[in-house]
Amino acid sequence: MADNIFIHLLRSAEVAERLESSINAFSRITGVPVTYYDGDGSITREWSSDRKICNKFQIYSKQNSKCRSLLSFAGSFSSGLGEPYIFFCRAGLSNMAFPLVIKGTPVGYFIAGPFVMKKLKSGSISNFVKMNSIDDKELSDILSFADSLPVFSTDGISDLSILFYNSVVPVLKSSADYQTAKKNFSDQITLGEMIRKSKRDRLSSTFPTELTEDLINAIISGKTIQAEKISSQILERLYVICVGDLDEIKTMALWITATIIKNFSEEARFNFGEFDEMDMDIINRINEASTTDELSETFRSLTKRISVDLVSSIYPGASPLIARSLRYIKSNFTHKIKLSDIASELHVNPSYFSALFSQEMGRSFTDYILELRINKAQNLLKTTNMDLVDVAASSGFENQSYFTKIFRKSTGLTPRHYRQNYMIDDK
Repeated sequence: MADNIFIHLLRSAEVAERLESSINAFSRITGVPVTYYDGDGSITREWSSDRKICNKFQIYSKQNSKCRSLLSFAGSFSSGLGEPYIFFCRAGLSNMAFPLVIKGTPVGYFIAGPFVMKKLKSGSISNFVKMNSIDDKELSDILSFADSLPVFSTDGISDLSILFYNSVVPVLKSSADYQTAKKNFSDQITLGEMIRKSKRDRLSSTFPTELTEDLINAIISGKTIQAEKISSQILERLYVICVGDLDEIKTMALWITATIIKNFSEEARFNFGEFDEMDMDIINRINEASTTDELSETFRSLTKRISVDLVSSIYPGASPLIARSLRYIKSNFTHKIKLSDIASELHVNPSYFSALFSQEMGRSFTDYILELRINKAQNLLKTTNMDLVDVAASSGFENQSYFTKIFRKSTGLTPRHYRQNYMIDDK
């Protein structure tokens, strides 16, 4: 029998029963638990609650906790979309929000999840511990439970979204309500975008593009203090561009941070433990900043963290001289670079530097440069459609013939065959 809440809302026991059955079928078939929250964010109905890992945590039971606040925001946001809204919860698990709309008015929302996108990240486990008081026995049980969460590919998430939509709307025979809500939301977005575009047109010349590039170069060069100063300048510029609108400042700060992370994840060939976890940490910390001062401090600390992690990732040794040389090499290896150039830059004898480099790095200066260039070329071959001559030039090789010879010697394949075997399919 359907709960009274749906009979009350839908004014029909028959429709309420169909909605119950449809969502129950969705949950049983997919293995994804579903929860209905009323307009105040209170839980009024659960399906497959025994599969819901949230119920094992104290923070989830508190309606005003940051955990539940994020779910409430997702539910409210979904009411304007007219389709399921996919998001990460504070633990880094995937969820899907969808509103219950009756006669054009959102009266509550469903959350399908949590579930796992692609694979369970170790950062999610860390978040479980950070957000709750958990002893070793509880953690062991939670880890076992987490391993049983349903896992979906990117395409699977899309299919799940369609199935979730069709578990609600056709049953209510109210797709027009959802389309109306979607149109109203779209109109609001269009108006807001027109206002933002006008603002961008007037102030686009002040956008901190050059400062962002300076920040990336400072991080690459290991100049942590300078990087922190530049990050403060960027936030000051964003404050002017966004006329003090904290939400817009956050959006731009996230975009700039993503640009920095993307630059280092693709070019520096290192990670911050689990790269996706840092991504999630950044999103949470920037989104939760409640003042510009708090946002500025968060942005500076993240810049420092990236800079420190980058330096430690490219050189674990103890020689400051070699650490400085590696930062210089990282900034210049795609151009013509000689050992004597670096020795001059560092004000040391070339022979001494050569011997120290080989001793510290376990390979010669020339071999190290070639390794960086081959790694760069492999990344370009896998992720772009660039002509081979452009790949060679972008990787620091003077001509395609020499590039092909060295690449084949290093990988056992020609650049063309390497691309055929390893190119990443975006689909």
